[in-house]
Amino acid sequence: MELYYCTEVRMIKCKCYFLTDPKYIITFYGCENGKKCDDIQFNTSWSGKKVLMNDINNWNRDKRFGKAYLDTDGDPVLQMSVNIDFGVTEKNLEDAFDWWSKAMSSFKKDVLKE
Repeated sequence: MELYYCTEVRMIKCKCYFLTDPKYIITFYGCENGKKCDDIQFNTSWSGKKVLMNDINNWNRDKRFGKAYLDTDGDPVLQMSVNIDFGVTEKNLEDAFDWWSKAMSSFKKDVLKE
C-alpha cells in the first residue's frame, strides 16, 4: 500500500508526495479548484548520487517514458508528464503509474547502476 499526502500549492497546481522507495512527487497542473487538471508530472531525484552525463544522455535517447537530467546540485532527476486534459479512465491512469514504476526501475538499473 502506498502512503501519500497532498498539499495545495496554488489554485491551479497541487502536489502529492508518495512515500515509497524511491519517494516521488506528482504535480497536478492547470487545475480548476483542484479538479479538471490539464496534466500531471511524476518527479523523483536521488540526492548525492553521482552519475555520468553520458548515461543521462543515453537514457534520454533510448527511453520513451521518463526524461532525465542533472539538477543544479548535479543530482539525477527523473520526470514523466501525462496529459489528462480531456479526462482519463481509471485503467489509463493505472497504466501511467505502471509506466512510471517501470521507468524508475529501469533508471535505477541503467543510470544509477543499482
